[in-house]
Amino acid sequence: TTEIYTLSLHDALPILGGTIVDGDKGAFSQRKQLPAGQVLGGVESLHYEDAVNKQTTLTLDGRGIVDNHDYNLDLAIVNPEIGYFKAGYKEFRTWYNDSAGYLPNTGTWIAPTANSLAVDRGDFSVEAGLTQPDLPVLTLKYEHQFRDGQKDSTSWGDETTQGLRRSIVPAVLNIDEKRDIVSADGKHTIGNTDLGLGVRYERDSQDNSSDVARSVLTKNQEDSTTENKADTDIVNAHAFTDTTLNKKVRFTTGYLVDWLKTDIGGSRIFGSDYDPTFDPNFVKRQYHDEGYYNLQGGSSEKQYVMNANLMVTPVDNLSITPSARIEKRDTTGDARFAETAVGNVPALATTVEDLQAFNQRGLVEASEQLEARYTGIHNWVLYAAGDWTEGDGDYSNHTEDYATKEITVADVQANDTKLVQKYTAGATWYPLKRLNFASQYYHKIQANDYENYSVMSQLNSDTDDLNIRATWRPLNSVTLVGRYDLQLSTVDQAAAADKSDHVSADIMRHIISGNLTWTPLAGLYLQSSLNYAIDRMDTPASDVTGAGANLVTQSRNDYWNFSQVVGLALDQKTDLQVQYSYYRANDFLDNSSSSTAYGAGEYENTVSATVKHDLSARLQVSLKYGYAMLRDQASGGNNDYDAHLIVASTKYRF
Repeated sequence: TTEIYTLSLHDALPILGGTIVDGDKGAFSQRKQLPAGQVLGGVESLHYEDAVNKQTTLTLDGRGIVDNHDYNLDLAIVNPEIGYFKAGYKEFRTWYNDSAGYLPNTGTWIAPTANSLAVDRGDFSVEAGLTQPDLPVLTLKYEHQFRDGQKDSTSWGDETTQGLRRSIVPAVLNIDEKRDIVSADGKHTIGNTDLGLGVRYERDSQDNSSDVARSVLTKNQEDSTTENKADTDIVNAHAFTDTTLNKKVRFTTGYLVDWLKTDIGGSRIFGSDYDPTFDPNFVKRQYHDEGYYNLQGGSSEKQYVMNANLMVTPVDNLSITPSARIEKRDTTGDARFAETAVGNVPALATTVEDLQAFNQRGLVEASEQLEARYTGIHNWVLYAAGDWTEGDGDYSNHTEDYATKEITVADVQANDTKLVQKYTAGATWYPLKRLNFASQYYHKIQANDYENYSVMSQLNSDTDDLNIRATWRPLNSVTLVGRYDLQLSTVDQAAAADKSDHVSADIMRHIISGNLTWTPLAGLYLQSSLNYAIDRMDTPASDVTGAGANLVTQSRNDYWNFSQVVGLALDQKTDLQVQYSYYRANDFLDNSSSSTAYGAGEYENTVSATVKHDLSARLQVSLKYGYAMLRDQASGGNNDYDAHLIVASTKYRF
């Protein structure tokens, strides 16, 4: 007899397109996550699936967009009676804009050195598993991850223009990170209990740096590079149990042990270019240039975690879930480095100290949760939960001269405690078949006490959060969704000196959103959404008068956006989709006469149209055109752009 394998699916979607950008290319790439002014093409999606034999399936999925570093390839061979083999590679690029601050009162803008920055993230993995019936499930996996590239930094360099010294110079972070992970896990069922045991080894390598320039508009430009290097080894062992005692009781536990060791290195050196060699007599050195070099040292940490969860259904429609978690962590570290500092004018003398520092941190933290859910009232779902966390820690550190062992930074012996409480209640109501309401409220209290810390003695916060959602289908062709979110927070801080509470921040957030989906005709649909947010934070610093007035202003992050999608079937083989979106933020506040001006002040329009046409049962072609524009007040218009996108694609099913 001839065996027949039933599964065979193959399709591919190649694309070709590009962007045309008039204006700031970095701003376009960051907002749209596309390369600016480049042609891009490749295969947007590829799927192959076939039956190797009666029980084994081969699956291959892929994606590759050239010039956008967007790649994905996954291979899987699965036989449920034996096991599986999987391998995959994924890479994607995140775009960033290398722009910084703007001084409206002087019109000062320092152009970034690059049109756009990007960081590539990748992940390669190989995994195999044994899944034979009635035997333990065993898995072994190797994974390599990386981050590589450049992104913008918010630690801007300073510049003096017309007597004003402001941090407005672009800065760059250079990213070079690698991670290798090997893990092995086993799972088996004995009676009514699932048992799991696993080990994991992780090796992290980090070689990052930041480049900052100062006074770039003068002959005294000074550059600095801060290098941060770290190699970390982590060994992890974990286990779990999951027991169903009866139909109404389920009990789970988890255990974890971590051992971590890190070696560090790095420097911060000032010079006439990036990556300079330390020179105590560097001609353009400035007062308060504080750096270091020859950093070496490391840290070690041990972490122990245990948790337990119990789910009980004492009566029909009621479930109660208590849980507990306890964690203990001990960390020690030391470092040796040469600390450099430039003194005041006129000598600008550079001092170098050979120092070493030691620190220790201990922490014990316990968390408890009690959650209840009730469905015994017709058309209602009610739930409530309480979360509590208690922490007790200690910290010590000191810095000393490496040769003489003389203490240069006083020995600190500090303790801290933490208490977090969160109480949640919510309900979902179905008054009609086509109408439902949902609401949730929580109150969170966090109290931190610090003993012998140099900066503060207390840090407390209270948060109230409420959200309400309604979903209504008045007609088969119409769905309406509305939501309102409110969050109010107060942060209190007590300085180490007076130990009295002071309100350090009041935070208020309102978000109103609505969505409409309407299908008036068989070949026509419309989707609309509207969001409006009010986000404010007040601090005592914004009320300061005199010489300190306007150094810190009220924090505002208000915005609103609207989007509209219209889909239309032109005929049985042709579809048209049109999209439009608008975004507006009006939070920019010009206080550049006192400080660097912050706040978003911009509006953006985006529109696109896509046509898809079926040439045959197996072949579909599509064409997309898009236009986007941005007007940015916070950059003085320097981040503005007008951009066009054109993409053609075909989809073929073999």
